[in-house]
Parts: sequence; C-alpha cells; structure tokens
Amino acid sequence: MDTKMKVCEMGETSRNSMTTIDSIGDDLLTNILNKLPALHFASASCVNHSWHRLCDSILSTPKLASALSLNPSIQDAVDEVFNKVFAEPIRPHFAIVAIGQSFEMNVALRLITKKLGTAIPIICTAAFGLMGRDVATNSFKEIPQWGEEVKEDYFDNWQFIDPGAFLDADYAEILNYHKTNRNAAVLLTVGFLPGMKVAAVTLSKSKKDALFIDEFVTNIRECSALASGCTSPAAIMLFAGLGTDTDGLLEKLDCAMSPETAIIGDGSSVFICGGTCIQKNSKNSVAAVALLFMRDRDKPNVQGNIQFHVALSTGMSPIGPKYKAVSVREIRGKGTTWLTAKRVGDIQELDGETVLNQIYEEMPGLLKYPSLYLGVVKRRKCFLGSNEVKWITSQVFHEVHGGDEAQLFVEGRGIKTGDPFRVFQSDTHVALSSLKNVSDKFRSLKQGSSGVGSSCLTSASGNNNIIFGGIIFACIGREDGFLGKNDVDSTPFLENFPGVPLAGLYCGNSEICRSDSSLYDQELGSYCCFAHSYSSVYFVMSYTPSGPRI
Repeated sequence: MDTKMKVCEMGETSRNSMTTIDSIGDDLLTNILNKLPALHFASASCVNHSWHRLCDSILSTPKLASALSLNPSIQDAVDEVFNKVFAEPIRPHFAIVAIGQSFEMNVALRLITKKLGTAIPIICTAAFGLMGRDVATNSFKEIPQWGEEVKEDYFDNWQFIDPGAFLDADYAEILNYHKTNRNAAVLLTVGFLPGMKVAAVTLSKSKKDALFIDEFVTNIRECSALASGCTSPAAIMLFAGLGTDTDGLLEKLDCAMSPETAIIGDGSSVFICGGTCIQKNSKNSVAAVALLFMRDRDKPNVQGNIQFHVALSTGMSPIGPKYKAVSVREIRGKGTTWLTAKRVGDIQELDGETVLNQIYEEMPGLLKYPSLYLGVVKRRKCFLGSNEVKWITSQVFHEVHGGDEAQLFVEGRGIKTGDPFRVFQSDTHVALSSLKNVSDKFRSLKQGSSGVGSSCLTSASGNNNIIFGGIIFACIGREDGFLGKNDVDSTPFLENFPGVPLAGLYCGNSEICRSDSSLYDQELGSYCCFAHSYSSVYFVMSYTPSGPRI
C-alpha cells in the first residue's frame, strides 16, 4: 500500500513538473512561430491570446512575396507558386496572378481563389512575358516570350476581344490555336501592408465602347476617403485592357489625384478580377481595374510608415524637327488617326511620306527597323464634376503605322489641328543609359539619401529605410534583341536590393507611369506624361519603422 502511494505521488509530481511549450519563453516561441508556413502560422495565431499577440508582433512589418513556376501543368504550377509564397508567415492584402498564354485566366483565377479565398482583391492577367524567381532553380528570370502570339490570340481582325469573354469556358477553344508548353508559366505576387488598406475598383465600358471614366474616378475617390480620410490613395496600380483608350482616363486621374499619388501599371493588359472588387454596374463589361493602396485611417503609422517610390527607364529619343498637326481625321472604327503636318515656322503642308522621308534621312541607324512614335503635346480641358474645370498639358505617344502621299497614319485618337509634336524612335543607347540612371537612383535610395536628382523617383528620408519589395512593368519590345543582352531590366533592382522579392510583367505597348516629358525631350517643354513605350516602370516599396527594428 505504501509502495502504491509512493508511485502515485511520483506520477503526480511528474505531471506537475511537465514542461509545456508556453514555458519556453516568448523569444524562443517567437522564433518557432516565425519558421512556420503561412497556413500553420494562421492556425497557431488562433491557439490563445498569448500566441495571437506573438503572431501579430511577427507580422508587424510589411512583406512582398513572389514566385514563378514554369511547370506545364497549371494545377502543379499554381501549387508550386502558392507553396513557395506561403512558405513563411504572411497575411495577404492583395494578390496578382500573371500567366503564360498556354494557360486560361479563368482556370488560374479559380485555382488561386480556392486557395486564397475571396476576402482580398485578386488580379489575374495574361502577360506578354514574366519576370520572377523560379521555384525550381531559385534563379531570377526574365521571360519576354509571348509578344506576337498574344496579338494573334487576343485580336480578331485587329478588334480587341473584351477580357470578360474569358469568363466563358466555351471561349477557351478560340485560344487553342497557338498553345504550346513553352509559354506555360504562373507568377504569383502577394503583398502584406500593415497600416494600409488595398482595394480594387473597376472601370466599366458600355456595349458601344464608351468608358465611364467619371464614375470610375468618383469610385476611387470615395473608396480612398472611406479608408484613409483622403480622396487620393498613396498609389494606384492600373491594369487597362488591350484596345482601351487610356489617354482621357489618365488625364482625369492626374487631375483628380494628389501629385503625391503614384500612378503606374499596364495600359495594354488582358485581365480578369477576383476576390473583393468594387464594380458598381455589373451590366457593363470591365475595361480596366485599379488596385488602390491607401493609408488606414484607423491605424495611422502605428508600426511605421510604408512609402512607394517610382522610377522610369525610357527607351526612345527624339529625331528630326518640331511639327504641328494640320489636317486631322480620326478613323474611329480602327482606332487610328490620319493627319498631315508642317514644320514649326514653315507654311508648307507635308504629307505622310514627306514627313517620314525627312525623319529617315536623320536616322543614325541605331536599329535596323526602329519603331516610330509621335510625341504629341496636348493642352485639354479636364472636367472635375459639374462646375470644376482644369487645363492640363501632357505629352502623348502615338505609334506611327506608316504614311503615303496624302497622310501620316498613327495609332490612337485625340490629336487636334495645331497640336505640336516631334517624332521619336526606339533607341537602345537611351534605354541602356536610363537603366544606369535608375540603378544610380536606387543606390541613393538604398543609402537613404534625400538628393536623387530630377527623376520621378521619390526618395525616402533617414537611414533606417527598409526596401521590402518591387514590381516592374516593362515593354515587350525591350527584349534581348533590343537591349543586346539578357536579363537587363531587373538588374538595377537586383544589384541594389539583393534578396528582396521582385516581380515583373511585360506589357504590350503602353507602360503607365506618372512622370515628366522632359525625361524624353527638353525642346518641347516639361509636361505630364502618363503612357510610355519601350520603357520599364519600377514600383519600389519601402518601410520606415516607427521605433527600433524588431
């Protein structure tokens, strides 16, 4: 009996002295939680108040995570990028899914939504090419491989097929003509931005292709005011559908938004939206979607300050004299303009063939077949509401399609008689030089310098700045054949911020960046410039802690 009592007493003592995981201390427990994959981390956060507090402290700083898979199976590719992105703790505020042309957007969106849910905005886009870190090799890759195939896939006699059509499973048969495994890819980018809110707002388009721009801008202002108390978000990332006339849209955004609002994106995108997305009129199709980054009015700089920095690498140079448009005719059904011109200071009206011959005579032969654009300076009225009117002057690029003995043919509309312009050519040397300038500015940003020159790059102050992610929108024309070597556009970021997550999309012919026209040409003056060609736009995210680093 005494022996049994002793055994029972020893067992009770053993149970009372048993060590639980909570007794190891917050520091060690935090280290363990920090190594959990995101899904297990989310479960651990729900164990008790103590664990939830520690998980919140771990996720007190912002994070961008991105991964690229070249797996020919879309299911496997989605699984690979998801597992890589969520291998560490993160609570996503937004997701961007970019795919190769052999995959269907509606399938990719459905697979990602099944994993992420519908509580955050999700943008799925079929890019002209991708930049990302390969899950198989952990190497960063630039893959501009879908240029011509995209045009054939998504155009029907040069008329844009609305992205909403991709929601119809039957439409998938149309896209099977050019499908090959060589352009199979999925790039997943997820962002966590504590102290900020992220929302997606769509731009509606009528059956007659009329854009509801005023409604779109109003929705952005109302959404931002509700989230931050300010009608201008900190940044707007815009995805505009192929064939969408973005000139009026970008001018209205420039008028309505604060000068401090960064505006970047892809003006020639093919996309669909998922998750939380503000669409007021579901009867109309979607022409564009804006991802809004807004300060959270309920959490003002509680854990630090997130900043967005924008840099632009140009790829075109002016050539020839200054001209003025004389006779202008819009071909609305084809989205083109026919015009004649005269040199500034002359009275002789020139046809398209004469203008092109003058330009060809001055070409230095940098490229065998350079692309030509008109850089047109437009001064237009911008209406903000029923009573408020603002004049805005901007430089808009129109691609030259050709010319004959009567007119010059260019892409797009909105040119008026008397508008001054210069002809621009795609220029490899300018692109490489501007890439070096971007790298120099990133170096200054890395060092916390407040003086970064006159670029559109916004520098952060202080030496405790933390760069935590970047996104690139690059023109498909800047492939290795144009730049002369591979993997160039990502170099300014990767060299200055090694190990920092970076994702990139190749755009068709319109990279969006709110910048200054003086980056291209000093002779025409300094004006706003929104849509670019042969350029790369860099969207860099930084974080300044409010106190000592964790």
